Amino acid sequence: MFLENPSDDSIELACDFMTECGQVLSDITPAGVNAIFERFRGILQDGEVNKRCQYVVEKLFKVRKDKFKDHQGIIK
Repeated sequence: MFLENPSDDSIELACDFMTECGQVLSDITPAGVNAIFERFRGILQDGEVNKRCQYVVEKLFKVRKDKFKDHQGIIK
Protein backbone atom coordinates (compact mmCIF):
# COMPACT_ATOMS: atom_id res chain seq x y z
CA MET A 1 0.00 0.00 0.00
CA PHE A 2 2.70 2.49 1.00
CA LEU A 3 4.94 1.64 -1.93
CA GLU A 4 2.40 1.29 -4.77
CA ASN A 5 2.33 5.04 -5.43
CA PRO A 6 5.20 6.22 -3.26
CA SER A 7 5.45 9.67 -1.81
CA ASP A 8 8.38 10.88 0.24
CA ASP A 9 6.40 10.40 3.46
CA SER A 10 5.22 6.88 2.59
CA ILE A 11 8.75 5.81 1.69
CA GLU A 12 10.12 7.08 4.98
CA LEU A 13 7.30 5.39 6.90
CA ALA A 14 7.87 2.08 5.10
CA CYS A 15 11.62 2.32 5.79
CA ASP A 16 11.01 2.99 9.48
CA PHE A 17 8.64 0.03 9.66
CA MET A 18 11.11 -2.29 7.95
CA THR A 19 13.95 -1.09 10.17
CA GLU A 20 12.00 -1.94 13.31
CA CYS A 21 10.23 -5.11 12.10
CA GLY A 22 12.58 -6.40 9.41
CA GLN A 23 14.39 -8.97 11.53
CA VAL A 24 11.20 -10.73 12.59
CA LEU A 25 9.69 -10.49 9.11
CA SER A 26 12.87 -11.93 7.60
CA ASP A 27 12.51 -14.96 9.85
CA ILE A 28 8.78 -15.39 9.19
CA THR A 29 8.59 -14.64 5.46
CA PRO A 30 11.93 -14.11 3.74
CA ALA A 31 10.34 -14.13 0.28
CA GLY A 32 8.02 -11.28 1.30
CA VAL A 33 10.90 -9.23 2.66
CA ASN A 34 12.86 -9.83 -0.55
CA ALA A 35 9.89 -8.56 -2.58
CA ILE A 36 9.67 -5.42 -0.43
CA PHE A 37 13.38 -4.73 -0.85
CA GLU A 38 13.08 -5.24 -4.61
CA ARG A 39 10.42 -2.53 -4.59
CA PHE A 40 12.73 -0.25 -2.62
CA ARG A 41 15.47 -0.97 -5.18
CA GLY A 42 13.08 -0.05 -7.99
CA ILE A 43 12.20 3.21 -6.26
CA LEU A 44 15.89 4.08 -6.03
CA GLN A 45 16.48 3.22 -9.67
CA ASP A 46 13.52 5.32 -10.82
CA GLY A 47 15.12 8.34 -9.18
CA GLU A 48 11.78 10.05 -8.61
CA VAL A 49 12.33 10.67 -4.89
CA ASN A 50 14.29 13.41 -3.20
CA LYS A 51 17.82 12.96 -1.89
CA ARG A 52 16.67 12.56 1.71
CA CYS A 53 14.46 9.60 0.80
CA GLN A 54 17.27 8.07 -1.23
CA TYR A 55 19.49 8.30 1.84
CA VAL A 56 16.81 6.70 4.05
CA VAL A 57 16.37 3.78 1.65
CA GLU A 58 20.13 3.30 1.29
CA LYS A 59 20.45 3.30 5.07
CA LEU A 60 17.75 0.61 5.25
CA PHE A 61 19.73 -1.56 2.82
CA LYS A 62 22.75 -1.21 5.12
CA VAL A 63 20.65 -2.20 8.14
CA ARG A 64 19.48 -5.27 6.22
CA LYS A 65 23.03 -6.12 5.15
CA ASP A 66 24.02 -6.02 8.83
CA LYS A 67 21.10 -8.42 9.55
CA PHE A 68 19.25 -5.84 11.66
CA LYS A 69 21.84 -6.31 14.45
CA ASP A 70 21.07 -2.92 16.02
CA HIS A 71 17.31 -3.41 15.65
CA GLN A 72 16.51 -6.67 17.38
CA GLY A 73 12.92 -7.73 16.73
CA ILE A 74 12.44 -9.45 20.08
CA ILE A 75 14.30 -8.26 23.12
CA LYS A 76 15.36 -11.15 25.33
